[in-house]
Amino acid sequence: MYRKPEKPQSKLSTSLIKPKDPKRDAFIYEAFVKKTAQDTTKTMEVARRTRDLVDTAIKDKKIFSISGCYPVLRKCLRNRGWVEKTVIRKAADANQLVDSDGNMKFMAKLLFAVDPNFHWFPRSDAIKYDSLGEDQIVNQFQNAKCFTTKAGLCTLLSNMRWFADVDPYSFVPRCYRLRQKDEQLEFIDDFIQTAARGILKWVADSNIPAYPFDKPKPGQKQWILRRDECLASKSGKTTQKQSLKSDVILKAINICETYLDKLEHKDVDQEQPNSKPPEFWKEFLCDYYRVIHHGATIENATLYATRCRCLLQILEAVCPQIDVEGERNIWIIKPGAKSQGRGIICKNNLEDILSLLDKDPLIPSDDVCVIQKYIERPLLIYGTKFDVRQWFMVTDWNPLTIWFYKRCYLRFSSQPFTLENLSRSVHLCNNAVQKHCKNSPKRHPNLPAENMWYDFQFKEYLQMTGADDAWEEVILPGMKEIIINTMKSAQDTVVHRKNTFHLYGADFMFGENFQPWLIEINASPALSKSTSVSSKLSAQVQEDILRVVLDRKEDSRCDVGDFELLYQQPAIKISKISKEKMLVKGDAIKKPRLLEKRYTPSVIQHDCQSSSKLDDSVAYKGMKIKLEVPSTSKKIDILPRKIVLDDIKGGAKSVKAKDIVVPKKVDYSLPKLPNLDYKQPKPPRQLRDPSKERLNLHPITKRTLEKHLTAKDTVRKLDPEKPKTLPCLFCKGLTCTCRKPLKKI
Repeated sequence: MYRKPEKPQSKLSTSLIKPKDPKRDAFIYEAFVKKTAQDTTKTMEVARRTRDLVDTAIKDKKIFSISGCYPVLRKCLRNRGWVEKTVIRKAADANQLVDSDGNMKFMAKLLFAVDPNFHWFPRSDAIKYDSLGEDQIVNQFQNAKCFTTKAGLCTLLSNMRWFADVDPYSFVPRCYRLRQKDEQLEFIDDFIQTAARGILKWVADSNIPAYPFDKPKPGQKQWILRRDECLASKSGKTTQKQSLKSDVILKAINICETYLDKLEHKDVDQEQPNSKPPEFWKEFLCDYYRVIHHGATIENATLYATRCRCLLQILEAVCPQIDVEGERNIWIIKPGAKSQGRGIICKNNLEDILSLLDKDPLIPSDDVCVIQKYIERPLLIYGTKFDVRQWFMVTDWNPLTIWFYKRCYLRFSSQPFTLENLSRSVHLCNNAVQKHCKNSPKRHPNLPAENMWYDFQFKEYLQMTGADDAWEEVILPGMKEIIINTMKSAQDTVVHRKNTFHLYGADFMFGENFQPWLIEINASPALSKSTSVSSKLSAQVQEDILRVVLDRKEDSRCDVGDFELLYQQPAIKISKISKEKMLVKGDAIKKPRLLEKRYTPSVIQHDCQSSSKLDDSVAYKGMKIKLEVPSTSKKIDILPRKIVLDDIKGGAKSVKAKDIVVPKKVDYSLPKLPNLDYKQPKPPRQLRDPSKERLNLHPITKRTLEKHLTAKDTVRKLDPEKPKTLPCLFCKGLTCTCRKPLKKI
């Protein structure tokens, strides 16, 4: 039978079990045991200190959790005595949890069932707001996409007039959502209006190099040369210029004047709308492309220069972007919810823009596509385009509390600025785009190799160009005002939550007059060490964030670094609605009942034979009615109820006691209402009793009453056998002898 050979034992195990040299092996064994004991003691000491540290952090509520690579933030929190709770998803990750003391793995196990008191997430989508406690701090507000995405900011601008008394297009370039049909039509109209203004600028600028629209500002000596370069073809040779008729100028003037009439609502009084066929607009745009893009000329253009110049001055009052929009009608197309310059394209042809929605694979059909007017006349530094990344933080939305960071940095393009080349490397200053581009050898040597500047370097450049006060008087106040107005508009959309803060990154460009223009706001600005400038400032801003969020809770007068309180709104009381207290009050629907017919006394006509004036109040049971009776005989209509004559004031002639005759008791009860549902048998005919006919005091019928009335509407004198007075429904027979039967109504 085959037997598997036994595995040979190792030398160490053999030596421990069966020592060959007892003295040497005993020494090795003793050293091994001693070292193991020392390691065990050291491990136990580390575990004890780690456990004490964790217990203290739990008691002081200093447990934090960070998702992503933020080494500076982790270091700043640990220096404040905070302990990190690391989420272990894999066994390989647990083996890598080792710090200087080698206790990260043990610490993660101790904090497995403990909720962190401070959360830092790179995006708000990863946060479960419903599971957060009220005392847990988080770095992202919910529903901040209303202004941190291109589409959200575009929608927010349309509602900004309700929250701030400011024109949003005075600090944000015009933008539209091309997927929306109504906004697409508005964009087409805006494109034509911009083309018409471009023709006017071209005519006004012809033979006048010092025209205000092209007058160079400090540091803008390149503009006059740039305009001539834009007229050149891509090959560097000037195209053969065509000559167009002056009709294109008249069309442009007509378009601009129609736009002004529309702003003044003069088009409402027109009987027929001033609509033009599509061929008119197509022909006008073709002439515009020939003049502006291909360098064609217009006959007798100088004759219209003065008129175009005056019209442009009028348009400047209603079009705040007329100084920066230029002449070439360039628009920038952006995906609605992407970042880092992905999918951004520049176009200057209307047909190319509209066809881009169906052909470009970077713009899905279900995505929100935003088109924004490109700033063709930006402020340049050494002939190169740049923008500014400005940080600000919101710590509360009710009351709205905004913190402005005093430090910022500039981002440069790697290529010289030109409007002929619409490449991304020329017109996008994002570091995510420029880090893949090589710096052009034609750039100015004073520009940085890393394409970034500190803010103080920009201030030095402004002083060098003669604009010493531009930063303090125009740029800085303009950026602060734009941030405040934008946050006010988004206040009702963002979900309020205490113990929450959010750091935003706003991108600004500047016109030649140093006016800031907001391009976009980023919800998760980059805090990585991409360059020497960004690494230094990002580390500083992370330290200052903790000073505002954590240190300021314990000491309101503590140092907050370079943050300054920009705006704090008075608190607005919001009534809390509890589901348990919500009640609905109402009355039950009653079943309708059929009302029975009644017999009510009719209105009587009372004839006053007395000359006395009854002008006082007659007291009814529970009510008073004022009667006005003239001295002559007059009929008075009144409801036949029981009347108590309290007082009669008739002046000199009043009712005396001797004139009062008390009649006999008369039964005025109403007959019982007959049942109409079935036919009752007729009662038997009764014989008349002549002895009781004259003394019958029951209500008489209308026919009997007509026999006793004369043509003068007076009562006939009855026979001597009858009583002299008969009961009256008005006075009960006290003053008159008239009577009237009950009337069925």
